[in-house]
Amino acid sequence: MPPQLAVLHSEDIPDEYIEEFSVSVSANGLDFATERTSLRGPFAGIEWLLPTAVIVYITKAYFDGFLKEMGKDHYLLLKAGATALLGKVGKVRLSLVGSSGKVSSKGEYSIGFSIILDIGANYRLKLLVQNELTEEQAERVMSSFFDFAEQFHAGLLDARWSSSLSAVGLLVAPG
Repeated sequence: MPPQLAVLHSEDIPDEYIEEFSVSVSANGLDFATERTSLRGPFAGIEWLLPTAVIVYITKAYFDGFLKEMGKDHYLLLKAGATALLGKVGKVRLSLVGSSGKVSSKGEYSIGFSIILDIGANYRLKLLVQNELTEEQAERVMSSFFDFAEQFHAGLLDARWSSSLSAVGLLVAPG
């Protein structure tokens, strides 16, 4: 069984960034894991699907089990910890290299940080953040994403979100 919360990170990311996140979200009963990996070598694919240097992975079990037992307090710690980690990782400069016309020259989205949210039924949502966000913008993005995640797992999405996700076959009926 996978952990409820995990961080996969490149060896290029300073260990203290991951350690600070780990300390900020640690709690009794939380099944949490970190894994350091090498992202060296070639990757091919759609830019949005490439692995980022830090991936925070939140499983459905976090919402269905751990969070129900711990209450909203831990959820606020996770949101704050992820926001702080984004702020640190956002300062690490990473770049894509590719043949002419194959890699976006703008680099609109960060290849340093992402969150993957397990929504059940073998579906996952991936949050990518834009490069060079201000601290205020980063906090707003993270707050919006975590609010969405909480509402999704509680079955409380408003009609706009529910119909949009249902249209692409992603909404799992609450219950």
